[in-house]
Amino acid sequence: MITETMEKIMVIPPHWKVLLITDGRVTVDIEGHTQATFPLEQFANGALRQLQLILLGKIHALVMERASIYKDITAINGELDRRVNEDACRNNTPPTPSPEGNNNPLSPPGSALLTTGLLREDNPLNPPLLRGNMGIPLRKGGKGVVRKGGKGFANNQMKGEEMNYTKSYLDEDVLRHFGLDGDPFYDVLDFTDIWISPRLKVVERRVADTIRRHGIMAIVGDIGAGKTTFLRYFLTKMLKEKTIKIIYPDRMDRKQLNGAALTQAVITQLGGQRVPRSAVERDALAKRLLEENVKMGSNPVLILDEAHDLREEAYIALKRIWDSGMIFKLLSIILVGQGGVDSTNTPYELMDRLQNNPFIREFAERCYVCDLGSLNGSMSQYLDFRFKKAGGDVHKVFTDKALSMLSKRADVPQLANNIAIRAMAAAYRDGKFQVAQEHVAEA
Repeated sequence: MITETMEKIMVIPPHWKVLLITDGRVTVDIEGHTQATFPLEQFANGALRQLQLILLGKIHALVMERASIYKDITAINGELDRRVNEDACRNNTPPTPSPEGNNNPLSPPGSALLTTGLLREDNPLNPPLLRGNMGIPLRKGGKGVVRKGGKGFANNQMKGEEMNYTKSYLDEDVLRHFGLDGDPFYDVLDFTDIWISPRLKVVERRVADTIRRHGIMAIVGDIGAGKTTFLRYFLTKMLKEKTIKIIYPDRMDRKQLNGAALTQAVITQLGGQRVPRSAVERDALAKRLLEENVKMGSNPVLILDEAHDLREEAYIALKRIWDSGMIFKLLSIILVGQGGVDSTNTPYELMDRLQNNPFIREFAERCYVCDLGSLNGSMSQYLDFRFKKAGGDVHKVFTDKALSMLSKRADVPQLANNIAIRAMAAAYRDGKFQVAQEHVAEA
């Protein structure tokens, strides 16, 4: 190996092959017969950008290779599950799904590669092959990775800002400063007392219709859109109706949920005294319990949150259970999970899976999807509800321009809460009795 000491390198010649970058030095292969090393300082800006693109190309190749391996291991896991279930039927033993949890080193390529911001599809430094399908589950256009106003995941780390707005609370001094009896952004304890937007009223009617007709429905929304809060609100209302029988599978890891776990949930939560060891007997008992409950006038409802984590096998098992009645449907199914349509009208997460995954077509074509949407146009009403609960008036605490800025910065309740808390704390530090536009912009 030789060490070069030439002038500034303006561009990387096509016959150079970058081998290694370590300790601030770049080792290259020149025309296949000579190796040379140069310090990074010797490369001009244009040459450094070339290096960046070369490395991004290598990352892309690794990502695609990992995605291919994951696809292969998923196929193997599916075959192992099938064989385990066959053995369970023959030996009368409970089936055990193959391990494929979050610690699986072959899990799908995820957000770790997004933290540099370099792999975003809109990065102009990315070569054409990286600006297409990179095999990374990006969420675009103001949803998740890049939120409105540039307050997003990859975008923020590029600027040295927070990636996520962690939960905060208003100190007593801040509450007194603004004349509030309590924190308007409290954690909800009474789920019958939440703000219901016009959109949520529509969703509530759709859920009621789905249960009445024994149908299938998926409720989707972005992170912080209020999916879990709405689910708890509706569950609280349903529990007051004696005809509703809620089935809520206990398996916390939705990626591990399979047909056996679903039938076990039906049996244990509809009054079954014991769960048979034989898969055939379990299925028969689950069907009999569903039929008995329906004949007695009950409405069994199977509810699954975090449904964006379900495997394809789980959707097929859900459809089989739902369609197990000989003459009539035996239960309704409500899925709740992250997903929706972004600003470019592109579906993501659960919405994307239901619309575009051919392997779950028999389930998807029977599923009505309802998007919780955003706070666009309702920010003032939402905060007004919150502040009245705390004995205050949002229009006395926030200027109209501040509320308008908050609407641009946040489109879901959770993010709006966290930004509003920071803006109020900033106004308090400035000795202001009203939150101004700049306080929200800098929060």
